[in-house]
Amino acid sequence: MYVVAASAVPPEQVRAFLSLHEPFCVQLTERFSESDARSYCLIADRRVCGVVFVSKAGLMLHCFPPELSADFCRNAAHVLRCLFTDRSVYCISGAAAGTGILMRAAAESGAQPVPAEVRSYVLMSYGASPVCPAAETPTTEMPTTVRFSETLPASERIEAPRPPEALPAAGQSAPRLPEALSAAGQSAPRLPKILPITESSIAELPVIQCSAADEDLLYPLQRAYDIVEVLPEGRPFSELPCRGALRKALARRRVFGVGLPGGAGFAAKASVSAVSAKCVQIGGVFTVPEHRNKGLAARLVRYIAENAARGGQQAVLFVKIGNGAARAAYAKAGFTECGSYTIAYYAV
Repeated sequence: MYVVAASAVPPEQVRAFLSLHEPFCVQLTERFSESDARSYCLIADRRVCGVVFVSKAGLMLHCFPPELSADFCRNAAHVLRCLFTDRSVYCISGAAAGTGILMRAAAESGAQPVPAEVRSYVLMSYGASPVCPAAETPTTEMPTTVRFSETLPASERIEAPRPPEALPAAGQSAPRLPEALSAAGQSAPRLPKILPITESSIAELPVIQCSAADEDLLYPLQRAYDIVEVLPEGRPFSELPCRGALRKALARRRVFGVGLPGGAGFAAKASVSAVSAKCVQIGGVFTVPEHRNKGLAARLVRYIAENAARGGQQAVLFVKIGNGAARAAYAKAGFTECGSYTIAYYAV
């Protein structure tokens, strides 16, 4: 077993490997060809058995087969130690087994021995099986959107937020919105004006594929989402990257929302965070607190998943392992748990 630069491997072999495991590495597949990143292949028995991507900023994404033996994990970690010697990594993100291999490799390298925080998630796919539809499935007409594009211009790539040097302990639950805002030194965001939504009116609320004109109405939800779900405790919120990421997602028509009555704003939002040839990864799901437990988030992710399916793409998402309510809601919306996902943050 050995590791080589991905450029040294026939590209069709790399593509075939990623395609085989695509539901588990959508973000890697989308970003694999970035010119300022480094990509590597793990080779065993003259075959690709792993792919690792390291962005310029130090985000590490990976893809390994789902069934891994203890010997494979041990040998892979030993071989992959070299990836941590010439580029500082602040985050390892991907399927749990692969993140475990790379955490072990980081520790064995001595360069980054212990992650500051580890977050565990459940990976869910839309439909009864995590197997992707065929790549050649033709695009069909959709009522409000088109097949999601997998191309991402270099000027529009968005890094995951870098964590601060001090992070909360592993396993610490996410803070509630008021506590998170207070810890970040922020005042409460001006969420949309709350108008009554009855059980009978939920189905009448429109699902909107948002545009640049919706930025100001969506920003309070995006801000609250970043503070509660993304930023580690102790890291101050910054409006510039938050608005920048939202603006770029809107420009690519990757944001969807449930509109409030009278055009007063949005009760919930979700976005497409990554796209590959056969899969769409959903992220950024947030519901205004006053409108939670009404099925709005489930309705949004199902809407995106069904739109993706019409274009021959399968939707996947990951949810915190301890968030039983969200897991149940997504299951009711048609998603099936198909694996474990782990994100490890390092203080660099």
